[in-house]
Amino acid sequence: MTTGRTTASREVRDGYWLPLFIFVTAIAVTLLFWAVLPSSASGVDSGDYLAFYKPVGKSIAEGEGLRRADGSPAIRYPPGYPLLLAGVFAISDVVGTDGDLAVNLLILLSMAATAVLLYLVARTLWGPWLALAPALLWISYPFALWATKQPLSETPFTAFFLGSFALLWWLIDRSRTTSAKQTAVAFSLGLLIGYTMLIRPVAIGLPFIFGALILLLKTHVTPSRRLLLGGALFFGSLLVVVPWEAWLHANTGRFILLSSGGPASIRDGLTFAVYDKGYREEFDVPGDVVAFMEDVHARRAELNTTGAYIELLVEETVNQPATVGRLLVLKMARSWYGTDSGRYEHFILPLQLGYLLLIGVSSVFAWRQGGDVRKLLFVVCVVVLYFWGMTVLVLSTLRYLVPAFSILFLLVPATLQLVYMRACRRYSISEQIAYD
Repeated sequence: MTTGRTTASREVRDGYWLPLFIFVTAIAVTLLFWAVLPSSASGVDSGDYLAFYKPVGKSIAEGEGLRRADGSPAIRYPPGYPLLLAGVFAISDVVGTDGDLAVNLLILLSMAATAVLLYLVARTLWGPWLALAPALLWISYPFALWATKQPLSETPFTAFFLGSFALLWWLIDRSRTTSAKQTAVAFSLGLLIGYTMLIRPVAIGLPFIFGALILLLKTHVTPSRRLLLGGALFFGSLLVVVPWEAWLHANTGRFILLSSGGPASIRDGLTFAVYDKGYREEFDVPGDVVAFMEDVHARRAELNTTGAYIELLVEETVNQPATVGRLLVLKMARSWYGTDSGRYEHFILPLQLGYLLLIGVSSVFAWRQGGDVRKLLFVVCVVVLYFWGMTVLVLSTLRYLVPAFSILFLLVPATLQLVYMRACRRYSISEQIAYD
């Protein structure tokens, strides 16, 4: 029988010490990863950061607004990450530290926050020790660590995405809270999604996906309440995004959805095997797909809008469906292991297959477990499928899918729980740890 003192001790351990342990461990592992990286791989060589994010962040911090180094409006990417950098640069100036060092601290905190959020979501379904698994898997995931070596937006984006996912799961999972509190959380979720969209435009569909999941899965409230929660979510996201859209229109005279980089990103995904950028290796692509890519590359001057690429793909699907189908399958597969340069893919693929095998087995066990675990499985699958689809639309590389990969780790405790309970039955060990 568990005493009150023991229960209180567990609550303190679970509510404070384990999240703190995860936070510190994430920072320590990331610092160790940076320390063992060879100097050739650890320098800042990102063109996006040096040409856009850093100068725009400096411009904001200095009171010049959203401007590039040449003074032109910064419309290539949304302002979410430059605004974070501006805050980091301003604080570093006040305390007298190096700005690049402060950006590294932002990356470290983002990595640690993501791990803690994974633990908190998993803890709603499993005991503290099982809930550690998703966090520890994320902390040690090689491609999450690899993303931290450059001061790009992926790691902060993942932290904001996990924050919004945690709020979504809270809304779906909680039934014993007041209507006012749930509405406030839905509105806050909308605000968070809106800012996540301003960090990376790939999140543009999350208000629709999250709203649909609330309408479908929050069955313990009335349909009118679900509609109200969805409306609060949409209103919150619009409140963040509309000012940016208004600024874009005022500075360009055009309607631009989040950023001007959409057509270029789609084109890169349709021409990667014939446009080497000076650093790409040769890709193993069927001859008819290469011919298709060469045609798209030759017509790049006329294909300057997202709509133009959609029309092209519809037309070519009718004219050469087999070629477009092969390209689609190739892009779908490369989303899980591909790199922009084409390097290291033979090493990445088997490693990813190992993770996917673990996640696949865990998905089966999560489905069999039923209840809220099956509900989490459904939510995770819907969100990951959305990110997968968005990655296929552009340059299909693992880099763009890593943020969504994080929530797949939430399914792993289902496997660990089954293994532990079978071991308990075999060796007559108490099963209580699986639940406490």
